[in-house]
Amino acid sequence: GTVDLLPTISGGDKINAGLDLVDKGLASYSAYPRFGYGKIAFACNFGPTQFPAVRQAVAWLLDRDEFARQYTGGYGIVVDSNYGASQWEYQENKATLDANLTHYTLNVDKAKEVLIADGWTLNENGEDFVEGTDTLRYKMVGDELMPLTIQWASSGNSVAELVSTMLPPEAEKVGMQIVATNMDFNVLISHYYQQVDPKVYHMFNMGTGFADVSAFWYYYDPQFNGLYKTNFIDDEELLKLATELKTTEPEDTAGWSEKWVKFQERWNYLMPDIPLYSDEYHDFYNAKIENYEASPQWRWESALIRASIKGAE
Repeated sequence: GTVDLLPTISGGDKINAGLDLVDKGLASYSAYPRFGYGKIAFACNFGPTQFPAVRQAVAWLLDRDEFARQYTGGYGIVVDSNYGASQWEYQENKATLDANLTHYTLNVDKAKEVLIADGWTLNENGEDFVEGTDTLRYKMVGDELMPLTIQWASSGNSVAELVSTMLPPEAEKVGMQIVATNMDFNVLISHYYQQVDPKVYHMFNMGTGFADVSAFWYYYDPQFNGLYKTNFIDDEELLKLATELKTTEPEDTAGWSEKWVKFQERWNYLMPDIPLYSDEYHDFYNAKIENYEASPQWRWESALIRASIKGAE
């Protein structure tokens, strides 16, 4: 009936509660940057979110800096593409990424601008959208009017609660509607992998942990739709850049790093996910445990093997 280890704790409130136990001498902890990030993930093969401009607009409607501050409580950073705070590629190229990547944060005018440029200029009658009169934008897609309504599959956790407070009110200002549906996580996953038909949900609040070696060429290859390729995005340039990473010689770290930056630049434009934060994980454990040393790529399952209990033979 007792707990000796709570690994990968994130979020400022939970971390501070754990540190209170440490201050009382009831626990010890290890802290390390996350090899991944929290995110909003998009289905990029149907509905409004099939269009990069819509995904960009959503990113422009969320104050990611404030979101990360509130959620992580200072134990994390905002990242602008498909990387985590602990990756050597990020640490080596931080200045280049800061200079070249778009830092999406709250900018209602920018969101409106990209939507108009992408053709979201009509109302439900197919006439010009009039601000102050019309509430929902439409776009002619093929022979049909498509409403700018994004169906959000939400797991109802603390991240979702913060997103629901910050994002939908801003979306309304530009003629976008975000409809949240709370569901059990296993149901959410079945929709995320598009294992159910018909496809309904365009947006998901998720988190991800990267593989120790990120094989990007699997994640954006159409033959791996619903397996590794969970955004269902088809972009020839992104796949080309990912494939070029695959052909890098193992010892050519400089070549890999250069190609990685180009891949991140394209990904940052397409925004198949909106990275919300790459936070700092804390593992809290019984104070009698010693020699427990976790890290981004040496997680609790491995660290536990080398740990011991004080006074035990």
